[in-house]
Amino acid sequence: MSNEVSLANSLLDSILNLPGFKVNRQKFLYEILTNMNLNNSEINKILEGKITDVLSISEIDNLAKSRIFKHKTKVTAVSAALGIPGGVAMIASAPADVAQFYYYSGVLSQELAYLYGFNDLWEPQNNDLTFEGKEAMILFIGTMLGVGAASQVVKEITIRLAKHVPDRLMKQALTKTLIYQVTRKVLKYIGIKLTKEGFSKTIGKAIPFVGAAISGGLTYYSFGEGANRLQSKLSEAINEKEINSLDDIIDIDAE
Repeated sequence: MSNEVSLANSLLDSILNLPGFKVNRQKFLYEILTNMNLNNSEINKILEGKITDVLSISEIDNLAKSRIFKHKTKVTAVSAALGIPGGVAMIASAPADVAQFYYYSGVLSQELAYLYGFNDLWEPQNNDLTFEGKEAMILFIGTMLGVGAASQVVKEITIRLAKHVPDRLMKQALTKTLIYQVTRKVLKYIGIKLTKEGFSKTIGKAIPFVGAAISGGLTYYSFGEGANRLQSKLSEAINEKEINSLDDIIDIDAE
């Protein structure tokens, strides 16, 4: 495993264990849907993975955009005085804005995935991501970063989920060797960015970055652009009329 891939994995593994990172699919969707005056039958149908049978694509898009605005505002406005409960003192050399980008990208990507028909990404008995859930998370973040192959895979999987292919679809798709190659390249891309942004000496230590001061305007813009890119790809997928092949994956230039 390359140093870049190891670095990216270390950051992501650290983020997974931070407070508030896990999004409970059932709870999240229920809270969102109860504000839309839907009846119990409609809500249950959505919880079963059939959101497009109840809501129009424009309604789903509006919900997604409201979540993007909420997280974009949060990642920009968070105060350095808050910190993470139980966390150690902030490491002065750690670029907190970079870490927060990945933390909030992971949280938002879960919410968008659930709005656009993805199954639960977490194990039902514990707080661990499923293997497929972690692979999907990497693909979501890769899409936000503008990695073309990641966005193509996200689109293809979303198309199939929107067409009510059996639940085993995501497991079957994300264990393909080709998909593994894409997620590995995304990790390498992230690792290269982290190295350039000075994370190599701080990763592996506690990362108490939630609540740390960040570089306002730049983070607001970059996070918003990435979030809109992922949302647009998911929306495009559920509008798609035909299922394309997962075998036609373009190469990634991670340099």
